[in-house]
Amino acid sequence: MDDKRKARIRIGELLNICRKCPYGGHRNGSRYVKQCGTCDVYEEMRELGDWLANTSKRRKNRGIKKWTEEERRILIDNVHLPVRELAKMLNRRVSSVKNQIDFLKRKGLL
Repeated sequence: MDDKRKARIRIGELLNICRKCPYGGHRNGSRYVKQCGTCDVYEEMRELGDWLANTSKRRKNRGIKKWTEEERRILIDNVHLPVRELAKMLNRRVSSVKNQIDFLKRKGLL
């Protein structure tokens, strides 16, 4: 089992412990109460959550790169090529190229 999976399982176990807490186990929702800040269970959950957030493989702030007319023209002229090859030519993700092809088809340009 990988570390992330172990961390998620441990968080689930800690949540079960937290639900039995006399200070907030029967509260509605997951509201933080004053006693949580000093609780060992809460501290461990926070540490695991922070660790999971920092080890995420997702790229952050990827940003959206607008398509230029020149890129669209290249795509229209070379639509017969495989999508992976078009993505390399245009320095775009495969999903971005597929979406742009669908967009151009809807607009009647392909």
